Formats: sequence, C-alpha cells, structure tokens
Amino acid sequence: MLSRSPSGTTRTVMLGLSCCMMLALLIVSLSPGVSPVTRTARAATACPADQSHLVPWLDGHWFLAGMNVPWLDGGFGADFGTVEEWWQHTYTTESADQMFAALKARGVNSVRWWVFADGRGAPEIANGMTTGFDDDTLPSMADAIKLAAKHDIYIVFTLWSFDMLARPNGIIQNQRDLVVDTTKRQAFIDNAVIPMLRYPIAGTSYTIGTHPNVITWEIINEPEWGIRESGSIHWNIDNPVSLAEMQRFIAEVTGAIRRNSNQLITVGAAAMKWNSDTIPGAEGNWYSDAALTRYDAEGYLDYYQIHYYPWANGDDNWTFSPMRLGWQEGGFDKPVVIGEFPANADGSGMTPLQLLESIYANCYAGAMGWTYEGVDSSGSWQDIAAPMGTFTAARASTIRITPPSPGGTPTPTVQPTVQPTVQPTVQPTVQPTVQPTVQPTVQPTAQPTAQPTAQPTSTPEPGVTLTLNYPDGAPDSYFLLTGTSFPVGHTIRLQINGELLSETIIVGGDGQFRVLLKTVADALPGSYIVTVTSVATPTSLVQTEALAQVVYLLGLDDPLRERPRRVSATIVEVPLEVEPYVLTPMVYLPCVRR
Repeated sequence: MLSRSPSGTTRTVMLGLSCCMMLALLIVSLSPGVSPVTRTARAATACPADQSHLVPWLDGHWFLAGMNVPWLDGGFGADFGTVEEWWQHTYTTESADQMFAALKARGVNSVRWWVFADGRGAPEIANGMTTGFDDDTLPSMADAIKLAAKHDIYIVFTLWSFDMLARPNGIIQNQRDLVVDTTKRQAFIDNAVIPMLRYPIAGTSYTIGTHPNVITWEIINEPEWGIRESGSIHWNIDNPVSLAEMQRFIAEVTGAIRRNSNQLITVGAAAMKWNSDTIPGAEGNWYSDAALTRYDAEGYLDYYQIHYYPWANGDDNWTFSPMRLGWQEGGFDKPVVIGEFPANADGSGMTPLQLLESIYANCYAGAMGWTYEGVDSSGSWQDIAAPMGTFTAARASTIRITPPSPGGTPTPTVQPTVQPTVQPTVQPTVQPTVQPTVQPTVQPTAQPTAQPTAQPTSTPEPGVTLTLNYPDGAPDSYFLLTGTSFPVGHTIRLQINGELLSETIIVGGDGQFRVLLKTVADALPGSYIVTVTSVATPTSLVQTEALAQVVYLLGLDDPLRERPRRVSATIVEVPLEVEPYVLTPMVYLPCVRR
C-alpha cells in the first residue's frame, strides 16, 4: 500500500500504465444477474491437485487468510523500534494479544506486520552504517511472536517499505545507501539482519529466525515506487534506484536470511504488472529466480506477493486484477499471495466475501486485507471480520495451519521451489508499443464498465451461525445446511448467488433449522454463496431480522457428496438457473494504432 505518514496524510503516486493489444483475457463475473455465466462457458481452470500453488509450511500447503497490521496505535515505524526524535514506541503486549485474539476468532491464520518501514525507529544507523538495535526492537518482536504462537497466528515480517528512499526531512533520514552502497548494505546484514534472526525467544528453544510462527520475511514493500524503470516514481522520492540495484539489495538480504533461518522469503510487489512475464502490459517478472540469483545464489524467493487496488482493474484492453486473471494466466512459477487488498473491497465491484472467494478460486495462495486498524479509506477489520469468518470456515482444510510439536527447532518440511535455469517460455504475443498518458495521482473512484456493481455486505447477528457439512463437492452432491441461534418462529428466506429458492422454512423452537441442498448433475463448477435471512412474522417475539452467509464450491474433481441418512431436513433443489461465480472467457480484438 502507498503508506501513510503518522498524521494520516496520503502519499499519492503517479501510475504509468501501458496500453496493449489484448488477445485473450479472463474476467470474473461476481454479481449474479449483472454478467451471468453462459451455459457454453468453460469452468474455471482447476488448481493443481498437489496444492503446489499454496504456501509450503510445516508439512503442508496453506492459503494465507490474513490481515495487514501494518502498525498498531499509529506507530508507523515505531511498533518495534523507538523513534527517539519524539520518543515513540507503540508496541504493547495487551494490544497485540487483543488483536491476535480477534483475528483468531474469525479463523485468520496470518498477519503482515511492518518492522522498519522507512527506518525512523530501527535499526540504529549512524553516518549510513548500521550499528544494531535499540533496547525495544528485538524484545518486542519476540513478544509478538510468542503471542502469535498462543493464538495460532503466523507472522509475515515486512522489513522495509519503499519509504526508505523518500527525501530526508531533517528528522527522518533517507536510507537509499543501504540499497546502492555495498559496504553499508553489508553492515545492515551483519549488524541487523543476522543478529535479529539469532535473537533467542525467552521461554522457548527458538530464535526469531527459527520460530515456526514466523512464516515469512518480506524484504521490502512495493519497491517499484522507488525504481527508476517503473516509470511510476513516488512524489516524495527524488533519487530513485535502478532495477538492478534493487534486485541486488533484495537478493543479498534474502541470501543472508536463507543462510541464517529456515523461514520463507518474499517481496511485496505493488501489482501484477511487475511480477509477470506473460500478462499483456506487464513489465516482466522482476523478482524471478533468474533476476535475483545472479547476485546471490541463495537470493531466490519462496513465493511471490502482489497487491491489488482499484487502479489495477484496468479496462477492456488491460488488467492486473487477480480477480480477473488467475494464477495460471499470470504464468507464475511459484505460489502468489495477494498481500494487500482493500478490506472494504472498495472499487472492486464485489463484496469482501466475493473478493476472497474469487482470489481463492483463481488459485492464489493467500489474501491479506488492508488494514486491521483502518489506517486509510481502504477499510478496517470491522469491514471484513464477518466475511472472513465465513470464508475461513468454508476453507478450513487449507487455512487452519497445523502447529508443530512443542520445543525444538523446526526443520523446513517443504524445500523452496527449485530454481529454473531459464525464464518461463510463454511470452505475451504482442508487447505494448506506446505508453499512455500518466494516470492521475489519485486513484479513480469510477469503476471500469466491465466490472460488476458492488453488492452490500451484511454482518451476522451475534450468536447466529450457519454451517455446511461439506465445503465442496461434485455436481449432483447434497449439502446439509444448518442454522442455529436464529429467532424462534421466523421465516427463512433462502438465496443462493442472489436467486431466491425458498421462503417457507420456519425456525424451530430451539432456534434451529435444517435444509438439504440438492445440486443438479449438470451444475457448473464454481462458488455458491448461500444467504439466509430470517424474516419476522407479526407474532414473533423477536422482530429484528438476522442474516448469515456460507459458501460451498462445486468442482469436477471434488468428491460426490451422498445424501445423508436419518437426517430430518427440508429439501431444496438448487436449479440449473443458479449461476456460479466462475471465470468467463472473453476475447478482445486487437487495438490498432494508425
């Protein structure tokens, strides 16, 4: 995300976007009745059966359903380190514990937490040379890790942001030399990175660099805003670095972490534009193995990370949206986590739940909402808590990370992706020939015409639960839908993907109801969102309506779910007319310039 100063002032950026010839793109239809799937459309491309598209960790492959902290209580760059100029250090055990507990209650498995940001609080740097840390930094990080383990949360620590390249302001110094100067970069590695990884966590046999609840080190957030070749330099950066200089910095810090840790490593690219070799209009994969290992043989990443905001929606001629382009279309050779997206789904044309489902269905390896505390207009935890709970409950098998046995130092159970000797061979058919006019510095509020209209998000009433006996199945499957703690005597209004299927089910005296959903044999694969609204009758003791949602997936490779025996439930058939949320192939003609 374009980071914010402590005062909340937005740092805007000029985005130079490419116009290109589009031969084939996929667009996600996520609003039934707005752009429904045709019966001749193919189903979404199946994700790899071996789950190689997910993040490898602790004997499994996982989807990172997470939130960006990225700093607590307004402590930009001061959560872990201390900003001596105004003596700011915002980390507290109480705040971190409360945050982790709230996230865990909704099934979140990970957080992305900034460490240095622009360097105002840590590490300690004198005359460009890193000397170590203040007394707060490493103990605060260790405490956060212990609390994360308590709540089964896994941390992605983001070391730097592009803000490290911002012009000095008399108090905050520019840290450009760490990127471009060999001696100063090595001092940072020797006096900050390695001591941080080797710091022992009290009460355990782990160090920060071996603890299983530190899943990833992210070298830098959105470096493209400070890379000369991006053509999209942040307004507060006077002296950007070259792509080669940034790649060397990333590779050498990555190599140092890999040699002193058993945790994963990534980079937070601002968009798919700079992380794909195959998408028309993209600049290439700037963080491929071939791009990084030329500087350090162990400088390769374990997975990629890209960010999504509304400007990436594009139009009929280009898009960098992970909801419109799947993992396979990106030509990625590693898992890809969507490390930032608006928690309120603003500008996406979707609800937060639809956005999460789309990212998952498109075979990405994670989705992390921006931000927990709502540091800007992209929303907060309150906007996505209920949808996240629904989503994680339906995807528990790939989200609920199995913790290791207590004690000892974990051994990586999944080796990093083997480094390819060549770049992916699939290249865009035609590269863009002309760059368009630079985009406005403020993200547009108008949506591309091809995007569906946003749907309202509803939060379930306290205590109301809606569950399915299976999260997925093949067409012709049965799914048992159970509602509990609903208002007694209310009539249940049942919808799937916006289609009304029943208004006759009555909530029993125990506050429960059961519905057996029968899918048809020729139903299309995709996501189906079940929405239940309880409607009060004139004689109901409780006149307040309750609403809840749950999701099931139909897939051709999923098991057929048989009708459960000895279950008393109202049978509701899901007819063929109920459209799934799937990828619709759309072909665009070349844009010819004369």
